[in-house]
Amino acid sequence: MTISDELQKLDELRRNGTLSPEEFEMAKRRVLDEPQDGGLADYFEEIKAHDALAKLDRGWELERKKYMISRSSRFGGWYSFIPTKGGSVLGGILVVIGGTLWTIWSASLAAAVASSIKFSGIGAFFTICFSLFPLFGVLFMVFGVYLSIRVYKKAEQYNKAHERYLRRRQSLGKS
Repeated sequence: MTISDELQKLDELRRNGTLSPEEFEMAKRRVLDEPQDGGLADYFEEIKAHDALAKLDRGWELERKKYMISRSSRFGGWYSFIPTKGGSVLGGILVVIGGTLWTIWSASLAAAVASSIKFSGIGAFFTICFSLFPLFGVLFMVFGVYLSIRVYKKAEQYNKAHERYLRRRQSLGKS
């Protein structure tokens, strides 16, 4: 490869953004100052490897966002986080405990109301209403367990994707 060819290649790399202006000047000085011994080819390989790592990292940042869970904050904004298996299990346990406590409390309240009110007129209405309260606890538990399972699966998917990314990054770093 002639000096002219190498300078054209450098200029092309600078124009497409692979080389910064400083890197371009350094490489140009190398081409013009050093004899043609293959040192520049090593430099190009190093730049290509660095570029491949940068592309992989940018791709991972985009992929990582797919696994994030977004929530609104109490201050009006949004925040995102990566789900964890432990967090989803803990959330599921807390939902089941809360739903169970609600169901027990509301069932005992409904039983107390049913035993103290006549089953005619407004008393029947209150009895029916209070007998539905335990169902809210059951619905809360079912929905909470469903969400916990979804978050757990998302955490598993994230962990697998992160391991793939790390393996690819390691293989690019070695080459």
